[in-house]
Amino acid sequence: MAAGFCCEIVKVKIDADFSKEQLAELFINSACLIPVKQPSVSNRIIVILEDLEKASLSELLGEFLQPLENRGSDNPCTVKKVNGVSEAYYFHENCFLLGTIAKSRLQGSDLMVQQHFLWVQLRWDGEPIHGLLQRFLRRKVLSKFRGMMPPPCDPVCKIVEWILVVWHQLNSCLSRLGAHEALVGPKHFMSCPVVPGHSHATVKWMSKLWNAIIAPRVQEAILSRASLKRPSTLGQLAVKKSPSQGQQAVVKAALSILLNKAVLHGCPLPRADTGSVHC
Repeated sequence: MAAGFCCEIVKVKIDADFSKEQLAELFINSACLIPVKQPSVSNRIIVILEDLEKASLSELLGEFLQPLENRGSDNPCTVKKVNGVSEAYYFHENCFLLGTIAKSRLQGSDLMVQQHFLWVQLRWDGEPIHGLLQRFLRRKVLSKFRGMMPPPCDPVCKIVEWILVVWHQLNSCLSRLGAHEALVGPKHFMSCPVVPGHSHATVKWMSKLWNAIIAPRVQEAILSRASLKRPSTLGQLAVKKSPSQGQQAVVKAALSILLNKAVLHGCPLPRADTGSVHC
């Protein structure tokens, strides 16, 4: 059996305001970037950049691409820090960079970054993602019932099965509508409450998820596709003016389809109890 190795893992969530100078500070503080006058270090470091879709890859990573590919003291680079001071550093050979990005495709200058990395696509409809939510919620149910799985006819099992179907149907419908930017991973559904005897708590949670996360995300993706320009990141509409009546009608129709086909269909509670979920 192959043996692993010990390493230090550094995680950081990226947002639209995260600058390349801040990234440089991160590399320096985690000892990925070493001053040219200092010897290399032996410890292994993995830096994980999460939510890269919220930034411009070319602006954030562009200046680090060549130094990352040519690590070692023989290939120094000039790094500008947050305080404005520029110094010479090099990436040591035992540092590794990973990233996560919720984006179906890259465009423009970000395509230049793509060729410098190995990309692994994790699709919602393929393993290991496809069955992740089911496994996670199953463990939640087992925990609530002290290690014993209740029968399928139990209300808790029915409500959990409904949540699983909602997630699957939601992404299936979004894929057919061509709104791939709005596809939803399992993360948002993992907070689903499992409360024996209180199925209404799960429906209330689903209502909040729809109104606060899913519906705005779908609206934004549809308006982005309807405009001539595409936004550089999800979260920034290309058209700043209010959507036209035609665009509003398209959004409303799409939300109505999703709501009826993905959310309300199969709900184990009467429709009257799901009134807080709306377009």
